[in-house]
Amino acid sequence: MSAKSNSNEEQAMTDLTGWLESTHRELRRAGNTRSVFLRRRFDASIEKVWSACVERESLSQWFGDVSGDLREDGVLAIDVGMKEKVTSRILRCERPNQLVVTWSYDGDPRDPADQVEMRLSSDGAVTVMELEHRSGDEGAWNLGIGPGWEDWVIRLGVLLRGGDPAEVSSGDLQPRLEPLWAALAESEISGEPSVKVSVSRRFSVSPERVFDACLDPEMIGKWMFGAAVREEEVLRIAVDARVGGSFSFLVRRQGEEIDHIGKYREIVRPRRLVFTWGIAGESDDESVVIIEIVPLGTGAELTLTHELDPKWADYASSAEASWAKMLDAFVATLS
Repeated sequence: MSAKSNSNEEQAMTDLTGWLESTHRELRRAGNTRSVFLRRRFDASIEKVWSACVERESLSQWFGDVSGDLREDGVLAIDVGMKEKVTSRILRCERPNQLVVTWSYDGDPRDPADQVEMRLSSDGAVTVMELEHRSGDEGAWNLGIGPGWEDWVIRLGVLLRGGDPAEVSSGDLQPRLEPLWAALAESEISGEPSVKVSVSRRFSVSPERVFDACLDPEMIGKWMFGAAVREEEVLRIAVDARVGGSFSFLVRRQGEEIDHIGKYREIVRPRRLVFTWGIAGESDDESVVIIEIVPLGTGAELTLTHELDPKWADYASSAEASWAKMLDAFVATLS
């Protein structure tokens, strides 16, 4: 084997590792409906990503052969290289932001049919894809659906970078993807439901300004910590604002130094921010904070949800009161 071949294989493994570390995966449940959810960022314009997802020639390179009417309410026949073909009906098609289709395998006429939704949004020169496959199936369908969709989206990423999706090997991908989705399924089965507290506030400024203030060290020192919230001295606000990046908010309160630490799991400007939350040196337990921002007239509404381990249920009301006080200071700071 040549040195060039070795170099290409090493680069492919590096690219795959980077993909696995930067892709967000979830298993969701709403009533009797379960879903597989993926979020991925592409260094390509939203129009380029959209075109790759709706044009037959592009689809044949990374996804499968698609025939039928590519229009809203059109019916599609999809050959993704499996024994069973897929039949889909386009429920919604809003270029270049949203595509919703039904999804049913031949020989398995599920009623109602599964649904697949793709959402695209721009973040500067980057496009954020959110893909969700929803089903009423109570079996272990997600163990195949999750790795399957992620396999396809990896191939899409290769195409968008100018590479050949055919060179992507499922034999290499699936052994890496399947344990990740299996771990999510195991957590869904065995984990106790988290305790959630939620607080919402309305702002008179744009969603972008609200979102940016959630990551700006100077602003964090004004609304999340400091004299506007409680009697304390802000010692350090350090932020590495990227997915996987960490933060450290160090304050002195009643003579004691307290370091609030965490890592950013999702950064989708200006709509969604997710990070872990804990106190350095106190416990290995991490809770999760989810901030969602939606436009509201000429302003915005922010909803903050704090998911706590069930063993901290007794502290839920105090956590809610604390976040409410911080968000009140946030509104005042941006007014």
